[in-house]
Amino acid sequence: MASRHFTILCFLLFSLAYAQPKNPNPNPNPLIQQECNRTTAPTACLQCLEPDPDSRAADRAGLATVLVKCVVARSKSLLAAMSPLGQGFLAKRDKVGVTVFLVCNVAIDGMALELPDAVGFLAKGDYQGANGVVQGALKYQDACLFLAKSRGRVSQLFAPSLLDEVAANVALSEAFSQIVGMPA
Repeated sequence: MASRHFTILCFLLFSLAYAQPKNPNPNPNPLIQQECNRTTAPTACLQCLEPDPDSRAADRAGLATVLVKCVVARSKSLLAAMSPLGQGFLAKRDKVGVTVFLVCNVAIDGMALELPDAVGFLAKGDYQGANGVVQGALKYQDACLFLAKSRGRVSQLFAPSLLDEVAANVALSEAFSQIVGMPA
């Protein structure tokens, strides 16, 4: 009888141990919270950095590198999502729509292609050079957002979620600049 109770007790304890919610990042880096809170987009910054295992033991340059990876990945998925939109503008011979699409496509593609260069600057300890790369890419993203939002008809054709994704990339890029541009 005692062994039966022991078996049930062991089963219950074992079940409870695995029923506890798991922390997605068991070893959070306190620098993540500190640096993200100092940016203008703390939520986007945290959503990018916290789940990434490379950020667990990263310094500021490492966190900035993870932000670059995040923006590049988001840019690639955004380009894929925008492709049918551009084809639609072309099919309708919508000159304004095509122009806005091309500006945004070049901006997002440029972000995906240029931002990895910022990581190279970070690896050399050249924060100013890294920040220069990001600032250059941001100008094109800002132009995309401005054109898409200023052309009422076009902004209605762009899914709000696409514009939100572009804005999120801008926010993450600005967070990068704020992290690498701030004194320790």
